Amino acid sequence: MAKAADVNRDKGWRVSAAAAGIIVFGGVAQAGASFNYWPSSAQMIPVMRSLIRTSGCPCLASEQGVAYYYLAPLVRPGEMTGPFSFGYWDNITHQLLTGIPAYRMAIQHHFFHVAEIDPAEKPGFFTPVAAALATTRGYQLVAVIPIPGSGRGRIELWRFEPRGHQHRRRSRASPS
Repeated sequence: MAKAADVNRDKGWRVSAAAAGIIVFGGVAQAGASFNYWPSSAQMIPVMRSLIRTSGCPCLASEQGVAYYYLAPLVRPGEMTGPFSFGYWDNITHQLLTGIPAYRMAIQHHFFHVAEIDPAEKPGFFTPVAAALATTRGYQLVAVIPIPGSGRGRIELWRFEPRGHQHRRRSRASPS
């Protein structure tokens, strides 16, 4: 582009303007496609807020960064686990589990009080974790939020509720 401007000072700017126009229009189309597909947290956050107020943490959240951002007054650092890195100690084998086996064991031991799982964030994580939540006594599916444009994709929100127990209240300040 600089060479085009040097060759013809009167018309060389047009090459730069055309290149900038192509980049802008391509970027707008790409951003629009991502915006229409990517799950919105607008429905998820109010449900998570309510669940965390009544059930507390530790929590599992596929959208960990989004959850920390919107739920900061309710969730302390380290109380939210995401889908990318997690370790759980197995007291029987005396080994540190990682990956899907760690999530399964933590769910079986009722480690997470609230879980938000989303197939759009990490597809290989959703199916085994959803199966573990669905087959572990005490976990209840409390909300299903469809993901626009993904067919059968959905965000699921789960809560651990032991039989015969009421939710404990958190003593921390909470947003209105």
